[in-house]
Amino acid sequence: MEETEAAFFDTQKIVGELWNELQTNGVYGRSKTDFYDYILYLLNKYDANHFLSSNDNATNERLLKITAARIKTAKKNISVKFMDNSEYEKIFQNFIQRIANGNIPSLEDNGKSYTMVIEDTALRSIIEAKLKRIANTTLDYKLNTELVTISHKAFVELLVAESENSPENIKDFLKNFLKTLKDNEIKNDIKQMIKTVIDSGSFETFGLNALKAIAQFIYKKFENK
Repeated sequence: MEETEAAFFDTQKIVGELWNELQTNGVYGRSKTDFYDYILYLLNKYDANHFLSSNDNATNERLLKITAARIKTAKKNISVKFMDNSEYEKIFQNFIQRIANGNIPSLEDNGKSYTMVIEDTALRSIIEAKLKRIANTTLDYKLNTELVTISHKAFVELLVAESENSPENIKDFLKNFLKTLKDNEIKNDIKQMIKTVIDSGSFETFGLNALKAIAQFIYKKFENK
């Protein structure tokens, strides 16, 4: 890796943890692939920016001089074999934080679901496990396995459940994000209702009743927020 990248590493901690691993857990008994992935794990763990998750795969390809397919495999292997529970959960918390920072924009919001790119296979596995447990559903894959769709309803259920165990900064974001989701849902419902009335072609004769129905609908929506 280039010197400009290596400057961010806490090399003392990397060497210390590697030495401890060599002494206690028989690193030499691991396969060549596992040993290489363990080194990647340490580099990522003690990099200020956590390059494996913060960079896209194309950037890491050039940085590490290995293919995107190998990087994906390494991420999954690291999450299963080397991360403790807190580190594993941190993957999902970082995902939420990146959404809060606007780094994972929804590619498509059709009013009922979001479609987004998730390159990290470990993150996809975590999200799917949580969705199955919390919302009895899973991610919907498009032609590309990195392009996934999740319904608004399932996403909200997931965020509500996760907010209970999240750090305060994540919890505050989730609270505001859920409010935004609800507001957008209301706006979409109102727009659709107005469009239906206008498209009916009988707005002039049906106008007052339509406006009354819309007003009642808006009132009930905001009353239940």
